Amino acid sequence: MLDTTPQAPHHIQYKQISSNLFLSWEPGYDGGRTQYFSIWYRLLYSKKRNWNQIRVIPNNASEFILFDLKIQQLYELTIVAENDFGLGTFSPIILIELNNTKDSSIDYLYYSNKTTLFRPLSPINLRLSQSGSNLYITWNHPNMIQSSINILYYVIQWRSTILFNNQQSQQSIIINYPIHSYILKDIKQSKYIIQILAYSDKGTYSLPIESQINIRMFFFK
Repeated sequence: MLDTTPQAPHHIQYKQISSNLFLSWEPGYDGGRTQYFSIWYRLLYSKKRNWNQIRVIPNNASEFILFDLKIQQLYELTIVAENDFGLGTFSPIILIELNNTKDSSIDYLYYSNKTTLFRPLSPINLRLSQSGSNLYITWNHPNMIQSSINILYYVIQWRSTILFNNQQSQQSIIINYPIHSYILKDIKQSKYIIQILAYSDKGTYSLPIESQINIRMFFFK
C-alpha cells in the first residue's frame, strides 16, 4: 500500500494545562513518504465556524502543545497528516471542554520529552506586497535580547477567501531561521490572510503575527 496520502491519526489523548492542551496521538500509515501533522480546532459555539489550523513541527512528531485556548469553552478538534501526495484522512472529531480549574501540573515545566511551556517571541513588522502574480512576504526577527528561547523556524500560514468544500483552505510552509522573507507565487485574485509564527527548539510556538492583502489582477489588452 505504497504511494498514498496518509491514514488518519488515532488514539488522540489530551491533558489541560491552564489554557493550553498537551496533545498526543498515534500516527496512521504515512503512505510511504514522510508525513507531517496539522491540528484543526474551533469553538463549538461561535458565529465564525472556520477552523483554526496549526502546523506540528518537527515532521512525524506525535505530541504537541496547543496554546491560547479559552477557558470554560467547548472545542472541536481533529488531526490530519499530509505527505507529498496530499492531505490524508482526518481523525474523528472530538469534543474538548476546558475547565476553569487550577491544574497543579502547570507548576512544573518539563514533560518526559523535555518540551517546555516557554514560548518564543512573535516576529514583528510583517509586510505584504504584490508584484504581478507573486506575493512578497517579509518580516523582522523579534528582539532576541528579550528572550532566551531560540528560534529554529518560522511557519507561514496563509488562506484566501477562495472556498473549497465551503471551507477556507489554509496552507503552510516552514522557513528556516534566520531567513525572514518568502515569495508566494501564482496567487489568485482574492483576499489573502497571512500569519507568521516562530517555533522554538523546544517545540513551542509564538503568538501569530497577521496581516491581509487584497490581490487584484490587471489584464491589459
